[in-house]
Amino acid sequence: MITNDIIHQLQPRQLQLLTWIYNQCIASNQVTITNKEIGEVNNIPESTVEKYLKLFDELGLIIRESKRDRDYFTHEWRTVSRSISLNPSIFKPELLALERTARMDNLFDLLNNPDFMRKSAEKKLRGT
Repeated sequence: MITNDIIHQLQPRQLQLLTWIYNQCIASNQVTITNKEIGEVNNIPESTVEKYLKLFDELGLIIRESKRDRDYFTHEWRTVSRSISLNPSIFKPELLALERTARMDNLFDLLNNPDFMRKSAEKKLRGT
């Protein structure tokens, strides 16, 4: 379980990135985009993203995996896939599943709300 001690070790921007990773993992179980893309989405330099991810990994908050393959023509090693997921010993999978279910239920409630659908249709007709 994540503790206040861990939270207090993190700076606001680190906490912002960890929150973003958490939300991405709730939505799709893992993050599979590059550090550059993570930086662009969160307005953080790529080198800082790598530094923060390394810290999260050292604190045991995330698990990073990458698969490398040798390029047939250039004989250089390249990363062909990578993923970042939440450490299941800290972020319990059953709690993440409950969070995912609650978010989906809220979304379905919102979509079944006639006022929301009417307002969405009006926005679309206005072009905003």
